[in-house]
Amino acid sequence: MYDTNDYHLLFKMIMVGDSGVGKSCLVTRFKEDRFDPRVESTIGVEFVSKTVDLDQYKVRVALWDTAGQEKFHSIARSYYRGSACVALVYDVTRISTFESISRWLRDAKTNRPSHCNNVIYILIGNKIDIKQNRQVSYEQGVRFATENDIALYAETSAVEGVFVQEAFKECANLILDKVLQKQIGIAGFEDDMCNSGVKAGKLAAKMLMHAEGPPSPNSPGKVTLIKDKNLKVEKDSCCSSRS
Repeated sequence: MYDTNDYHLLFKMIMVGDSGVGKSCLVTRFKEDRFDPRVESTIGVEFVSKTVDLDQYKVRVALWDTAGQEKFHSIARSYYRGSACVALVYDVTRISTFESISRWLRDAKTNRPSHCNNVIYILIGNKIDIKQNRQVSYEQGVRFATENDIALYAETSAVEGVFVQEAFKECANLILDKVLQKQIGIAGFEDDMCNSGVKAGKLAAKMLMHAEGPPSPNSPGKVTLIKDKNLKVEKDSCCSSRS
C-alpha cells in the first residue's frame, strides 16, 4: 500500500501563451476539477502539483503557470530550463493568440540548452465552449502541431472541464514513455545532463528495475490528438515500453 505522498516520478511542466487564453483556469480545472470565474491574470509565475496514476505508476505533475503579459516574459524564460514539457496555450476565439504560438514555441526552444532535445511540446486550444465565436479551426491546430513537431494537440474547455484532465495526463504519459525508454534522464537517480525536469520519487528504484534498456528511436511528425471521448492516437503503437 502506497503512502499518499509516495510517487515514482515528478514531472515539471510549464504553460505559456498570451494573456487571457485561460491558462490559470486550466490549472484550477486540472488541480481541483472546478471552474472559478474569479481567477485573475497570473503575475509572474504560479505553481500547483497533482499526483496522477499512469497504469501501475504514480506520477507527480508539477505545473507552472506563467504570465502572458510582455513585461513578465523574462521571468517565464527562466522556467523553460528544467521543464520536461512546455504546454503552448491559445484561445480558439482569438486568432491573434494562435498566431502568437510560433513566437512562444521559438522562445521555448531558444531558452533550452542547445544539446537537449527531449523536451515535449504540446498544443492546447482552449475555450471551445464558446462555439459561436470560434476563429481557429481544429484543422488549423492539427496542421500547426504536425508541422512543428508538437507531440500532442488538444482542444479544451476549462469552463466545462472538457479534455483538460485528458490532455495533461496524456502529456505525462508521453514523458513517462521517454523515461522508460531512457531518452530522458532522472535527476538524483541517473545521469541528467539536460536538467530534464524529471525527478525521482520514493518509488523510483522499483519502477526502473522494469524499464527497458536501449531507447526507441524518435518518431517525428507523429501527433497525439485528443478529439473525443476515445483518444484518437496517431503514433506508432510499438513505441511504448511499459511492462
